[in-house]
Amino acid sequence: MGDTVVEDIETVLDADDTLTVRRSTPDDTGANLADVDCLVFVGAFDSPHAARSVPTVLCTDDPPENVDSPHRYDAFVSASDPTTLPTQIRWAMRRNSGSERRRIAQLHNGAASLIAARTANELYESTVDIARRILAFDTCYVGVVEPDLPTEPSEPGVAADGNTDAVVPKAIQPPSAHVDVLPLSRGIAGETYRTGNSFIVDDLQSHPLAEPSEPTYRSGLSVALGDDAVFQAIATQTNAFDETDLNLAELLVTYATETLSRIRSEEALRQRREDITRLHEATTELVGCADEDELYRRTIATAENVLSLDSCYVRTVENDRFVVRAESERTPPWDVASIPSDHGITGRTLLESRSFLVEDLLDDERADPVDNGYRAALSIPIGDAGVFQALSATPGAFDEQDLEFAEILVSYVRTTQSRIASERALRARERELTAERDRFSALFENVPDAAVAYEFVDGDPIVRRVNSAFEETFGYDAEAIVGENVDEYLVADDERDRNSASRLNQRLQDGESLRSECRRLTSDGPREFLLHVVPLAIGETNVAGFAIYTDITERTRREKRLARQNEQLEEFAHIVSHDLRNPLSVAVGHLSLLRESGSEESFDAVERSLGRMDDLIDDLLSLARAGRTVEERTPLDAATVARTAWSGVDTADATLRVDEAIPVDADESRLRELFENLFRNAVEHAGEAVSVTVGSVNDGFFVADDGPGVAAADRERVFEQGFSTGGDGIGVGLYIVRTVAEAHDWSVTVCESSEGGACFHFVTDDTGEDADEL
Repeated sequence: MGDTVVEDIETVLDADDTLTVRRSTPDDTGANLADVDCLVFVGAFDSPHAARSVPTVLCTDDPPENVDSPHRYDAFVSASDPTTLPTQIRWAMRRNSGSERRRIAQLHNGAASLIAARTANELYESTVDIARRILAFDTCYVGVVEPDLPTEPSEPGVAADGNTDAVVPKAIQPPSAHVDVLPLSRGIAGETYRTGNSFIVDDLQSHPLAEPSEPTYRSGLSVALGDDAVFQAIATQTNAFDETDLNLAELLVTYATETLSRIRSEEALRQRREDITRLHEATTELVGCADEDELYRRTIATAENVLSLDSCYVRTVENDRFVVRAESERTPPWDVASIPSDHGITGRTLLESRSFLVEDLLDDERADPVDNGYRAALSIPIGDAGVFQALSATPGAFDEQDLEFAEILVSYVRTTQSRIASERALRARERELTAERDRFSALFENVPDAAVAYEFVDGDPIVRRVNSAFEETFGYDAEAIVGENVDEYLVADDERDRNSASRLNQRLQDGESLRSECRRLTSDGPREFLLHVVPLAIGETNVAGFAIYTDITERTRREKRLARQNEQLEEFAHIVSHDLRNPLSVAVGHLSLLRESGSEESFDAVERSLGRMDDLIDDLLSLARAGRTVEERTPLDAATVARTAWSGVDTADATLRVDEAIPVDADESRLRELFENLFRNAVEHAGEAVSVTVGSVNDGFFVADDGPGVAAADRERVFEQGFSTGGDGIGVGLYIVRTVAEAHDWSVTVCESSEGGACFHFVTDDTGEDADEL
């Protein structure tokens, strides 16, 4: 064979890129032909490995009977006319069973890209691409049925049929191929779509149904793809397809059909979501309606514009009859006037409180249409007194999706209707509450005592309102304290008070009503109050209530003074009945002796008894003064007061050391009395040369000496009235010291001084009294 023939064969091989085909060489073995679909021999030579591993085609001008071992080849091609080589290659591949298995395997592998398609057009493109690459079809396409397609006489091969359903090519390989748009009533494609059967046509020119788009198309196969598409393969040779081609094409179309079903399902789901989203968005204005009439008008507008329902109505029951409250603007001339509340489907909808989808009102025994002009209906209840309906003159005009979307719309209507009714009732109740609040405000404002309305927020009592008496008593304007924690303003900053307030708050939240005496911080300083707190609901968990503060400061002071005066009277009676009677009896006895004997010793005894009585009277006067309450405190220097008191006491050889300054708030005369009693006590019990120190500490001041001190067992008793560890007094000195300290709201304890003597420690910080706090 000449070079020209060889070049023609190479050109033919290069032009077919759908299969891996090579021209055989003497070096070919089974190993290097693993990916080759077919091997072409030009001339004959011995290649046993190649002949057994892949399909083979011999290109020669010799007849097969003159070829050495012709059974080694699957097909023969004339070397002088190599254009038939592609057809012979495919025929040889069909004869070779191993090649068929490889094609099926390649088809399964190629189906992965087909299954991954996201749209129908992408699927169609992938289908024809796989058919051409793997199944080696020369020309193939997917045609999709489109309804009411206008056809023109100018389209090749198509009659002017006006609007008709037709098969429209959507994907073609190769792109240069031509396929006409054909009505479903014509051609193999229409027959495949109508019957769902697959076809192999050996000769398109002679087949009675075939209408090939090109005269060069001679054979083909046709397979239905899903419910609305057709796959076809076309060849320019007759008898180009056999059952194996059809089986492979049907396998490919099976993959495509399943993928198309998935795509359509996803598209339907996506469309459904979009429709629901549009419906939800469209109801934004609907749910904002202020009254039923506006609500019903917008319901009809939404049904028309979003759900595409042409004839819609909203009916409500008035006086046992349905009346139209709103209707579509495009309403046909049907009789939809007032009807009884138990009439037909409308009455059943309300009575049974469920929706109805009626395909034909004339055939449904439940229906009783007042006009035969409408046939299909949707009927959905709106609450317990209304119905939404959509009507159509076409039987079966509505489906389950129409019903579902209409029910979604009506659900918004019901919710909005309920909200409108609630708001109407709320407005009426608000008017009543406003009148009640006005009456309560007048009562609250006119309460003579300080009053506060509170609410617990995260466990804290927050002020919501105060009356003018509260502002005047506590010195806080309403603007300053409303919204604040009342404890932070009125409760003293003391751990005991804070703990007590926490317990009180918990009891109030548990629903208890409380009444207790307490101390509160006011604009004039701490004052005593009778606190009466009432929660809004007794015995239930509460978050709000009222507190009323009745000022009992003066009453408390009077009670304290009276209590102290009573104590004084008892103390006087005790001293008079016991301590004064003894020296008086002694004096009286010695006076009797004087009348009888005139003894000088009796004069001395009487004098001593009178002196003792004088001392006791001084102690009684001191005790009487100690019982007085402190009327007014002023800022003082306790060091200065101590020095003054030292100068007024018979201190013999005792010495005094005092810090430079000891600031306190006290009654000066009472503080001096305290120091005088402490200094006399030091001289009497520690000796005339005792050293006394007055100094300051963080919480107050102290008075210490270097004497023998106070025994630990006596330190609690030394402040009791009548207790004495020596001397001839009545035991009131340290009692007076404690009384003066308590009158100032101080505390006093006795301990050991740094020199081993007695040390009296005074705490002057105002810690207040234990009381429940709000």
